[in-house]
Amino acid sequence: MFGMILVNTTNLKSLSRWAAVLSVFAYAGSAQPLAAQPRKQVAVLSLESDMVTDDVAKGLRQAVCDALSARPDWEVHETQVSLAQLSFAHDCSPTEATCLRAITEQFELDSLVFGRISRREDEIVVHLSRFEPQAGAVERNADAAFASQAVTPESLEAQGRVLTSQLFDARALNVAQSDATTESSAQLARSLKPAADSGGVSGRAVAGYSLLGAAALSAGLSVFSFVQIQNAQDDAGFNNYRRAVGRMAPEVQDVCSEVDAGKSYSVSGSDFERSIISCNRGQTYQLLQFVFLGSALITGGLGAYLLLGDRPERARAEPRARALQLHPRFSRSSAELSAQWQF
Repeated sequence: MFGMILVNTTNLKSLSRWAAVLSVFAYAGSAQPLAAQPRKQVAVLSLESDMVTDDVAKGLRQAVCDALSARPDWEVHETQVSLAQLSFAHDCSPTEATCLRAITEQFELDSLVFGRISRREDEIVVHLSRFEPQAGAVERNADAAFASQAVTPESLEAQGRVLTSQLFDARALNVAQSDATTESSAQLARSLKPAADSGGVSGRAVAGYSLLGAAALSAGLSVFSFVQIQNAQDDAGFNNYRRAVGRMAPEVQDVCSEVDAGKSYSVSGSDFERSIISCNRGQTYQLLQFVFLGSALITGGLGAYLLLGDRPERARAEPRARALQLHPRFSRSSAELSAQWQF
């Protein structure tokens, strides 16, 4: 009986060892499917910029890249080229899906992010798109607008997180959720809030009124030049010389050309000298008259444009103000100009 107990104990120990070994293999087999999957490749192209500094455009793009790099399923492909440059290299139109697919195949990408950043009055407007080569179409779009006077690295970082969430999350973050994490983000929320209409005069209006004032001054100087030309023509000595030229050489069309040639036509020395002065003064003020008149037209037109385009803050509270945007695109064999009217 005692020997039987020893044998059973030994068998139990052996079985326990085998059970331990089998459990290790079972754990390894079950853990294999949980191994880290390869991260999908995404490229964020340089943003097309319209009246926005390179620091802001590059900063926002880098913020989107950082937000994507922080995700476990995406790896950012480093590139510093724009969609326009790549489409030119592929000799295709960036508005076509085949062109975008060719770009993703070139870099072996699973997704492509591109867009545009532009200034609209006192705001910076961003529009990003995410192209999926498997679907062969733009799958998601993201838009943002924030005050241009309060751009900081922290605000760009928060905007990058929000835009990335709009492009890659099923339920996108908003600016308020992104700002709730840090005190610096709270400052961004205040900067993104439209400023109240204080009733003051904007910088655009000041520039417009200044240009109108310059136009009025130029118009006044143009009138002054006209008066000086008329006074030169009414000079008594010049009229005596002009009558003498008419009697002796009626075929002459320009009296001042005869003065420049030194022909006195038997008039007195004082009359000829006054004719020289009158011709020089008339020619000088005639040139100035055209200069002042052109300046009045240009500055007046620009000033009127600025004043007509100036609107109070409360009148442009909508996120998408009416605007006409022109987007020229060029390739090796063609040129394209697309117009977009937002309303």
